[in-house]
Amino acid sequence: MSLEPIREAFRRYYRSYSSLVFVPEIEQREFMFMDFHGTVKRHTTIRSIDELRFKLENEAPLHSYYSVAIYEDPGAKDMSSKGLRSAELLFDIDADLLEVPCRREHDHWRCEGCGNKGTWPAPEECPECGSKRIKTFKWICPVCLEAAKKEAFKLLELLSSDLDIRQESILVAYTGNRGYHIRVRDKKAMKLDKMDRREIADHLSGLGMDPMVFVESKGGVSIPRANEGGWRGRFSRLLLSIVDGNPPDWVDEKTASYIKSIPRLKDAILEGKRLFGIGSKAVRMLRDLVIKMRDEMGIRIDVEVTSDPHRFTRIPNSLHGKSGLRAVTLTPPELEFFNPLAMAIGLKGGDLKVKIVEPVPEFELGGTKFGPYDEGSEMRLPIEAATFIVLKERGVLV
Repeated sequence: MSLEPIREAFRRYYRSYSSLVFVPEIEQREFMFMDFHGTVKRHTTIRSIDELRFKLENEAPLHSYYSVAIYEDPGAKDMSSKGLRSAELLFDIDADLLEVPCRREHDHWRCEGCGNKGTWPAPEECPECGSKRIKTFKWICPVCLEAAKKEAFKLLELLSSDLDIRQESILVAYTGNRGYHIRVRDKKAMKLDKMDRREIADHLSGLGMDPMVFVESKGGVSIPRANEGGWRGRFSRLLLSIVDGNPPDWVDEKTASYIKSIPRLKDAILEGKRLFGIGSKAVRMLRDLVIKMRDEMGIRIDVEVTSDPHRFTRIPNSLHGKSGLRAVTLTPPELEFFNPLAMAIGLKGGDLKVKIVEPVPEFELGGTKFGPYDEGSEMRLPIEAATFIVLKERGVLV
């Protein structure tokens, strides 16, 4: 299948809107590009924003990235020779990491051995023929994008409350597909090494949280006080909300009722008093609540991305090769009102004929609804919708 018409659409976009493309400290960044044939070129140095814009206009790559790291020699082929100076602290929030119910409606898989199909989640091997050649077909919709946005807001809150990072040091970027990249440009954060970054990622996601440390049971039961910082204080404030009859939705009635019945619990939360004689069941319920808090309030990020200072992020206002949508950089206040499927449309003007090869659910782009489309059907669609379907591997150009 030739993607040349889509590549030409990418080229027209860049020739019209390359002035929107920007990269800070551009001469100290490593760049990486993937073309429409799947060839990846990295260790690329670009000396000016004009050079970058010219490259995008003429080559129209499928994917365009730059490093979060600032190097002495970004073009060096060997990583140890690049000379790492500093790196933005990067967080990757992707709908793939979130348990969103919509995935069962719009994501599916197909066995490339026997053609067997099924809905998400995909098995490791085909239940019919045993083949491990399982191809997955992902989609994006307002539900999973809203879940990713909610997770981004949770992260922004913890960056402020737990790490004391100011809002003006944070950039939020819609990736152009299934989630957001959040970058911290605070000078201290940019100097963190890999171990420090991993520690931050583990803390924000709640990894390694020990319920026995939160609820100690030697010489009476001790729990954190409400004025403590981090997860300990967060746990006590959660208990306080339950005692006061205003628990979050994810605390079930049975758990809330039992915790409210624990005698003198509020005194322990507010004054740090130990609890005596509350029984092993109460201790177990409190510790189970620590785990539930971690699962519900911990940030679901890719910890490997945050730990690695050599990672890449998408060039602002470049087009994403799996959707045709723009990678849009936002300030934290702008995130609240951002609607990717309406505000990240990059391709406009003209249409393309598409043959559907995998079922396409109903979707909306730029305020216009499309689909659903059955396998085997053919239609001519506006370029943004046709590109979206083809890059999601649900259709081919005809």
